[in-house]
Amino acid sequence: MVTKILLVSLALFALGTCQLTINLCTQYGWPNGNYPDPYDCLKYINCNGAIATVMSCAPGTVFNPNTRNCDNYGNVPICQSTQQSPIVVTNICNQFGWGNGNFYHPYNCAQYIQCANGLTTVNACGAGQYYDQSLGRCALAGTGYCLQYVFTPPPTPVVYPDGFDSYCSVNNLSNGIHPDPYSCFSYVECTFGRTTHMPCPSGLSFDRSLLVCDGNRYQNCGGNVLVGK
Repeated sequence: MVTKILLVSLALFALGTCQLTINLCTQYGWPNGNYPDPYDCLKYINCNGAIATVMSCAPGTVFNPNTRNCDNYGNVPICQSTQQSPIVVTNICNQFGWGNGNFYHPYNCAQYIQCANGLTTVNACGAGQYYDQSLGRCALAGTGYCLQYVFTPPPTPVVYPDGFDSYCSVNNLSNGIHPDPYSCFSYVECTFGRTTHMPCPSGLSFDRSLLVCDGNRYQNCGGNVLVGK
C-alpha cells in the first residue's frame, strides 16, 4: 500500500504542481489560509476561495504546520533536509508529545501515525480511505476528512471560578467521574462531596459520553484543538 501511495504521489508531481493543488482546497474542505504541502515542507499551499496556490518559504526557512507560517528549521523537527520531500515523521510521537494511540499524519491524509510507548509507526489507510481524526481511524471521505489541517490557536489556561473546589457538593454530584465544565483536557472526580481536578494524560482529552480520556481530541473538544496538544 505504501508503494502504491508513493507511485500515485510521483504521478501527481509528473502532472505538475499546479494541477496537484487545484483540488486540495476544495476536496479537503480547507477554509482560506495557509496549509502544508503534502510532499514538500519547503513549500506550503495557500487557499483563497476555490484557488490553491503553491508558495515557497524564504531560503533557510521551512513551513511550520503548527503556526501555518514559514519558520526556522529548529522549530520544525519533522523537516530535516534542504531537498524536495524532506518530511521525516519517524519520531513524531516524541517530538509532538503524543501518548499511546492513533493520530493524524501532518502531511498525508492517506496515512496515520500510531504511537506506542514513544515509538512511532506510520501506517497507510486502505484504498480510497483517509484518516478521520474525529473517528480515530481510516474512513471514506466525509465530514472529518483531512480536518487535521485546520489548526486553531492554543486554548487559554483554564481559570476556575471561586468555589469550584466544592463543585461536587454544590451540584450534589454522585461519587465517580464527571466532565470538567471548563476544560476538555481534564475531568472531575467526586468522592463524598470532595472535588478533585484530574488532567488527562498527555495527548488525550475527556470523552463526556464515555467518561474516559481517549485520543478523539477533535471530537471531544468540539474541533478546537492544536496540533501536538
